[in-house]
Amino acid sequence: MDESLLKELSRLRRWVITDLDRMLALNPGPNYAAALLIAIASEGLSRLLGREKHSIFVDYLVPSSAVSTAMARDVWDALRNGLAHIYETKRVKTNSLAVEINVSWERRAHLTISHRPTEIYVNVRTMRNLLLKAFRAEEARLRGRDRVPPRKWLEKRETDKSKDPTGWKNLFGGRK
Repeated sequence: MDESLLKELSRLRRWVITDLDRMLALNPGPNYAAALLIAIASEGLSRLLGREKHSIFVDYLVPSSAVSTAMARDVWDALRNGLAHIYETKRVKTNSLAVEINVSWERRAHLTISHRPTEIYVNVRTMRNLLLKAFRAEEARLRGRDRVPPRKWLEKRETDKSKDPTGWKNLFGGRK
């Protein structure tokens, strides 16, 4: 397998940014689909680099000047897990608040808030640009000191947990 970390990172960037740009060309566009792609792409990049799954989102997509690192993790979880599992953002609950995470296509600036109702906006176009910046920064950091992707990344790309191994073998005529 001729895979290097830099090659994997570049391939992931091309696929994600191409798909995002196609979504962003639509008007109005699929804001939840684009936000989900951004969230899972940031997770993929984090895992490819051997980091915690939320690290790229927290480090690049939610500037620390706007919210704390813990709050950025809450935003990532509400966005990523809400959209992936129920196709709606989850609310961030505290003892006294329930904060809605709203996805803005263009109208609201990234990380602006509203007090009534209690909500914070994430802007899809801004997040796309910040994600591209993250990809480019990590590619630049790796140049000249490339290495093999983490084994966990390579293992995530394969499964040995087929529900029907015989069926797969038969589908391909018994060939390996």
